[in-house]
Amino acid sequence: ICNIDPPCVMCVTRNVNRSSILPYIPKDILQKVIPYLNDAQVVSLHGSSGEPLLSPDLLAVLRNIEPQIHTTFSSNGLLLTKEMSMQLISLGLKDITFSIDAATRQTYHKIRNNDGFLAVVKNIKQLASLKKEFHKSFPNIIVNMALMKENVAELPAFITLAHELGASTAHVRLLVPVTQNYEIVTDRFRFNYCEQRIDPLAEDFRRII
Repeated sequence: ICNIDPPCVMCVTRNVNRSSILPYIPKDILQKVIPYLNDAQVVSLHGSSGEPLLSPDLLAVLRNIEPQIHTTFSSNGLLLTKEMSMQLISLGLKDITFSIDAATRQTYHKIRNNDGFLAVVKNIKQLASLKKEFHKSFPNIIVNMALMKENVAELPAFITLAHELGASTAHVRLLVPVTQNYEIVTDRFRFNYCEQRIDPLAEDFRRII
């Protein structure tokens, strides 16, 4: 499940029956899986959609993973309280990726269907500040931008924002092909998935990159 509803315009859950999605991994499955996690090199505590900070078992899973394992998950950052940040630092989470997809409040609102840009920026800066306060290197802060025609011009500003947030890495990716096109019209944005896909050979795109 996710706390952004309706979903972000490019979210894969728009093309599936959301009523069939389990809100959380059931506890009995988690208990069976956890013993095997410590044989892994990397444990990613997220799927293709959903918000891990909503999971009631997230911290319990982290407590049961050996500190040498590279633990990571992706989040929209809206639920990252100071208390949660301190827990993630103390439990040794290695990476956290924040999906932001914009460098401005206006574009963020269009794409992510909420006005949480300033809150996300505040939450990430607070995490970076707590890491410094407690002299911790982890979790690495990673920021992510799904590039589309609506936001690609903000990519240079997004790199600047990544620096201001204390991020170690900025991920950018193109919209992936979909088997079924769709269109969303809101009071702020008309989003047609296929029309928003970028040609990576286009001159304007290459100049921005």
